[in-house]
Amino acid sequence: MTNQTGYIVYATDSVGTALGEIEPGAIRLLGEPGDGHVTAVEHIPFGHKFALRALRAGDPVIKYGARIGTATQDIVPGEHVHLHNMRSDFDERASTLDAETALPEDIVYELY
Repeated sequence: MTNQTGYIVYATDSVGTALGEIEPGAIRLLGEPGDGHVTAVEHIPFGHKFALRALRAGDPVIKYGARIGTATQDIVPGEHVHLHNMRSDFDERASTLDAETALPEDIVYELY
């Protein structure tokens, strides 16, 4: 069994967060949805996102139950998810962040 772990908050999340440096291989998933696993297909830096399931270009990227971005290309499970394959849905109009959700208060986001 691997010591590589990632964190997931909701079963609807499409990405998890690396709790340490992750190399290709099994990632143990911790969090509310219960223990699970996904296989990393590449290096994932500490604190970065990785895909929990396949995403197609245009699919929403869901983290902590909220849409944080959009996939700009197809992404396979276990792939590093960052600005090279997604775009942020946050925009420059947001001037304040909600202390609990970290979402801009001047934009309405659809929760999944």
